[in-house]
Amino acid sequence: MIRHVAHIVWGFRLGGIETMLVNIINEQVCHISVTLIIINDIVDEGLIASIDKRVNIVRLNRQIGSRNPIPLLRLNATLLAKKPDVIHCHTHTIIKLLPKLFHKRSILTVHTTIRDKHLCTQDLRKYARIVAISPSVQQMLQKEFDMDSTVIYNGIDFSKFEHKTDFSQLKPFRIVQVGRLIAPKGHKTLLQAIAQLRELNIHLDIIGDGELREELEEMISQTGLTDRITLLGAKSQEYIFAHLKDYDLLIQPSVWEGFGLTAVEAMAAKVPVLASNIDGLGEILQNGKYGECFESGNVEQCRDKIIELYNAPYKAERLDAIYDYANANFNVKHTANRYLDLYAKI
Repeated sequence: MIRHVAHIVWGFRLGGIETMLVNIINEQVCHISVTLIIINDIVDEGLIASIDKRVNIVRLNRQIGSRNPIPLLRLNATLLAKKPDVIHCHTHTIIKLLPKLFHKRSILTVHTTIRDKHLCTQDLRKYARIVAISPSVQQMLQKEFDMDSTVIYNGIDFSKFEHKTDFSQLKPFRIVQVGRLIAPKGHKTLLQAIAQLRELNIHLDIIGDGELREELEEMISQTGLTDRITLLGAKSQEYIFAHLKDYDLLIQPSVWEGFGLTAVEAMAAKVPVLASNIDGLGEILQNGKYGECFESGNVEQCRDKIIELYNAPYKAERLDAIYDYANANFNVKHTANRYLDLYAKI
């Protein structure tokens, strides 16, 4: 019987992996003891505050790039003291820090379809089980590393999201994009599309922060879009729960995603989704059945889809059906239970 699981991450800032992990551990702690071990000192306190108080949080406070062995000694001392039945890692390199005696009870969740240059078969084979967050990730692991894996979709707590109820089509048409300001999220494609839609009464809010902020600010200024696009910065999960419903459309123009949690969050808020047709997002939307897709990086297709949804927005009945589909497939209760079943096999 599984009584205790320890989740290990390098850092804990706002992002898809961390949001997914909060959802899972908050559900798992209703059934078993849960410890979260954060190795590095990069921590978002707002995200920490969203974790169930029953979760034991251990911060090792290692500085990035540090060769000080003390945090890593503390990691092993923590595991030896707490004796978790399962050690659940969320970055493949963590296995390098664990003595062999822990390998047989370790699992790894792989969150991306992109082959990391540091990822190697030798490290993967040290884990007792490998989990892929989507069939696309599973296929990458099989093709690139000849590794078997179990697909367990990421999940969210649907009960926390307020639902869109205003379908009056009052303008402006409000669009939102959520994600770190990094190149793989495809912000530039979206900004270029918005720049070609000056005749429409639309406004775009971008939620997130990151290395591209200054470049995006300059791009917005140079294209004269300061009155149409607002960079809101990073927002808490509570903000997303309450305010996602205020929008008429969520757009996710990513270049790659292992899954695409923000698309599911929009479905939970009963907000239409327009996303690039990459593997992770395409699987969630069933290539257009539960949302709209455009070719990744194709500014004109993105623009045309926005026009289409502006002129013919989704009706409440369709959004209800999309919500039911997402709730049946991506509810965190299903995710947590599937992990518990997998833990029991180790």
